[in-house]
Amino acid sequence: MLKRLFKGFVYFLGICVLVSALATACEDEEATYVEHTGPNDAVLVVPEEPDSEVEVVVPEEEYEEDFVFIDGPVAVPGEFSNVITGVLKNNTDKDYDYLQISFTLYDADGNVVDTAFTNVNNIKPGQTWKFEAMYFEESAVRWELDEITGW
Repeated sequence: MLKRLFKGFVYFLGICVLVSALATACEDEEATYVEHTGPNDAVLVVPEEPDSEVEVVVPEEEYEEDFVFIDGPVAVPGEFSNVITGVLKNNTDKDYDYLQISFTLYDADGNVVDTAFTNVNNIKPGQTWKFEAMYFEESAVRWELDEITGW
């Protein structure tokens, strides 16, 4: 019994050390962000200082009559994947059992290199949805909103 408790404690300590090392490594790297600048355009933004804030441009345009972006969308890189994130508002009087948003990603030469999409269930009229559409392609420097679909 004591041997099993000691083994569990050692595993716990190992996990704590690993998480601490990863957190420290992430703090040391400069972040790069893909920032939204228009309904079908995004640009790569590299902060001059690692601690500098990146301005998030909130579009005033409505992409579709029924839905409005309240925040974002903005692409944010992660350690193992990247996400396009934002907040979308259901501007209709309809309950949606399913809602999906999709984006196409392009490299510097204009080639399609990836897609990102995400979905949610049960969005009511006037409700907002904080979405994160994951993608993995590191060469993506621009993205476009493909569509917002739902029923």
